[in-house]
Amino acid sequence: MKEVLKIFQKNIERNKDAFAASKTHLGTCSYIKHSIDTAGAAPVCQPLRRTPTRFETEEEKNLKDQLEQGVIRPSTSLLASNVVLVRKKDQTVRWCCDFRRLNELTVKCAYPVPRIDMYIDCLSSASIFSCIDLQSGYWQLKVEEKDIPKTAFITKYGLFEYTKMPFGLCNAPATFQCCMELILRGLQWQTVLIYLDHVIIYSFNIDEHFKHLNEVLTRLKNAGLKLKSSK
Repeated sequence: MKEVLKIFQKNIERNKDAFAASKTHLGTCSYIKHSIDTAGAAPVCQPLRRTPTRFETEEEKNLKDQLEQGVIRPSTSLLASNVVLVRKKDQTVRWCCDFRRLNELTVKCAYPVPRIDMYIDCLSSASIFSCIDLQSGYWQLKVEEKDIPKTAFITKYGLFEYTKMPFGLCNAPATFQCCMELILRGLQWQTVLIYLDHVIIYSFNIDEHFKHLNEVLTRLKNAGLKLKSSK
């Protein structure tokens, strides 16, 4: 077992650049950008909603963090969606944008996200597994420059827009799945299962597993993506 751990650690060290250095460290994917095709529909501009007092501190902090990470930037867009803040079970706050009206106008992408039961069938005969997650995966994909104004959202601090792909867009899951499958082409359904920003590497013996793990880490690193080091 000690020898196995040493080999595993060498694999990780060899690909240390694939892992985020901190919780705010994001990569930028070189493979694909997210587009928002609204087929020439008129802009959607929502009036500003009042943020509940209990969320004001979190709203300001989230804005500051996203600006510092380069996820958003100030905007002069003609469009505006509202922000929705939700308290999670662990008492942290989930930041969401209400893109429902924008999604209604967006041409839907047909790229498939596989079913969970299809994954279970693949894993049934494997004996060794590794699981890796991307660090805020959506925020590592750029939005097409022409479509950035469509992601604009309004707050009492002003208007902002996403330079990286936000949660809540109807085609975001399809874009992310497509991106990951392009990066790991030839491995999906053979040694790798991809579900959005979650990747399972599966093998039948320890030697081939280290080869598979190294291949996945190398490809993700070369694509400019960053993984959660906590995994």
